Amino acid sequence: VALGIRLGCAAEALVIAAGCAQPRSPFRIVSPLVAEPDEYNSLVRAGFYGRLHFDRGMYSEPLSFIALVVELEQTGEKKAADEPADADDDAQLAADAEQPAADGAVAAKRGRGGRSLSARAARFCTGHGIAPKQARQLLSTLATLRAAVRESTRL
Repeated sequence: VALGIRLGCAAEALVIAAGCAQPRSPFRIVSPLVAEPDEYNSLVRAGFYGRLHFDRGMYSEPLSFIALVVELEQTGEKKAADEPADADDDAQLAADAEQPAADGAVAAKRGRGGRSLSARAARFCTGHGIAPKQARQLLSTLATLRAAVRESTRL
């Protein structure tokens, strides 16, 4: 991150650092043991095309995180990642967690200290083979890194 700041690409360095710090890839990992063959093929296809879309011919998963974050933030999730959740959100999120989405994916759950993805962002994630929970965690980590860099540059 420090080198990225010195080279004038701090935003990109923060996104790559946040992506590499994740314990799992933001792309869904599908097991044939838990899905019907047609559903499995559909999920694998969505994941492949999602990786292809965000990779943009760079052949680098860390660099694809930049394109992924740009598109996720364009769905309005940057604002949701920075806002605190309230009690009404907790009730809605509990209901969402119990009910599967129409395409078979479980609705995104609230992560520690943040909100679930909006319905629009959850559809975006599903369409691009991204695990909503990992996308939410990526945005949360990025927000934390941005705040830490802002704080350290004020000193």
